Amino acid sequence: MGLKQKFIEEEKIKPYDVDDKFLQQLRELPIKKSVPIAILMDFNADSLPELDGWTQAVGGVIKTQPAIFFEIEYLKQEDETPLFMSIHETDADDYLDHMLNKTILIEDETIRTDYKF
Repeated sequence: MGLKQKFIEEEKIKPYDVDDKFLQQLRELPIKKSVPIAILMDFNADSLPELDGWTQAVGGVIKTQPAIFFEIEYLKQEDETPLFMSIHETDADDYLDHMLNKTILIEDETIRTDYKF
């Protein structure tokens, strides 16, 4: 009676890179903003559109009272991991423009982004 060989499945890590400028901007935000933004980034990193040689922007919202709108600039080239380059707060008009262009971060219904800190 031999032992069955078991394999440990490698944990899937969502790969993306973060520019130093982006990291500094994220650190400067209050935790009630930075944590939900990081969750949205992690959830959406794999589905961002690719555009070789050009940066792109994506809009997002943190559903608090009042809502917090933001925009992330990133670079994602074919067969490469996305590089998040900068982040800044915007307004509802900019977010609506992103909605019309279908360039918004999608929220995972199973993950809360409305933390109370």
